[in-house]
Amino acid sequence: IVFLGKLVTSRYDSLSLSLALFIVFAGVFGSVIDSIMGATLQAQYRCIVCGKATEKKVHCNGLRTSLVAGFKAIDNDVVNAVCALAGAVFACVAYLAFI
Repeated sequence: IVFLGKLVTSRYDSLSLSLALFIVFAGVFGSVIDSIMGATLQAQYRCIVCGKATEKKVHCNGLRTSLVAGFKAIDNDVVNAVCALAGAVFACVAYLAFI
């Protein structure tokens, strides 16, 4: 077990502080993109039965909800994919620009 632990951790001994910072900033950047897209572009629906705001197209009793904000094609999965891609692109560009 000790040998396996040393094998795994020795692979990360050479990570530089700058690379770790790029990763952290990329995560923060992706999180900010997620928040902005979720608040402005993501589809938001209102249940016609209970009146609650929801991300779902179907709510109470299997009835369809009505779109009140955002775009129908942009759901939470799209927002998550875009923020992950934005974070990855940010990390690559920042790494290439500063290394």
